[in-house]
Amino acid sequence: MKTKSIFMVTDPNELLGQFATEVQSVLQKELQILRKPENQNSVVYLTRADVADKLHCSFSTIHRMVNNGGLKAYKLGRRTLFRSTDVEKTVIKINTKGDNYAY
Repeated sequence: MKTKSIFMVTDPNELLGQFATEVQSVLQKELQILRKPENQNSVVYLTRADVADKLHCSFSTIHRMVNNGGLKAYKLGRRTLFRSTDVEKTVIKINTKGDNYAY
């Protein structure tokens, strides 16, 4: 929403000062809006090939992890997709629990 401001000044330097202050406040508000983090609810889905590249493993290892419940898979038609957060949790799970592997 655009706003209008009316300045009543007699000195041109005073007008420049008020104008600079107004422009600075508007720019600061716009920068705060642009610096806000992206929507935290957005989900990134990875394909099997993406997961294999990220984990440096084969498709059969990914399939085994899905079958044993270590990694959750989502189906979209014939495609198998994985949430990037689930993949990261699997890596953390493997590294922190030596006796309870995900596969």
